[in-house]
Amino acid sequence: MDIWQQAAREIGGSFEKESFGRPAIRYSAGGWEMLLQQGKRTDWQGATPYDITLLTAPVVNSAGLEFTIYREGVVERVAKFLEMQEDVQIGDEAFDRRFICKGNDPKRLCEVFLDARLKSLMLAAPDFVFALSFLKPGKLDTALRGFVHQFLPAMASEMEAEIRDKLHCFCKGVLKDPGEIKGMFEIFEQMLWRLEQLGIACPAVP
Repeated sequence: MDIWQQAAREIGGSFEKESFGRPAIRYSAGGWEMLLQQGKRTDWQGATPYDITLLTAPVVNSAGLEFTIYREGVVERVAKFLEMQEDVQIGDEAFDRRFICKGNDPKRLCEVFLDARLKSLMLAAPDFVFALSFLKPGKLDTALRGFVHQFLPAMASEMEAEIRDKLHCFCKGVLKDPGEIKGMFEIFEQMLWRLEQLGIACPAVP
């Protein structure tokens, strides 16, 4: 059995095949709809794209919170030392020492990480990157949206799904161990639960 098929079965999700035969896992919990996929990403130097494992969930971002959280590496440590990079300090020495946290509302971001289980899971996890996006449509976006709804109604639902606010989590490489895949879903679900508990976000209705 394929590793991703096995992981889907163990967590109670559904296994799918996407374009080009790439596997995907859909999983629902507490009203949240999560999708695990394989994809590509390019680093900041514009080098050759590398494989990633990407987990997303559409959200209603009622608080307008944006953040990006990732493990601190050598480049980030140097930038931090030279005060070239703003970093939100959560207030937990072990966590702040290992992670770079950026966000548009430091107070709310710190509240998210008052959850001990979430911090524990993140500290024990591989090099996952978390990001909560917040859609700010411009005039062109609004016009395009109206055009699609009026003249291409069959594409409207697909477009709306793509532009929803989303929580993202990704790691470099393709996960090939069922335990790692299950762990990714576990930490992601805990993050979603925490955002909902604080009234920051709630599940997006399909």
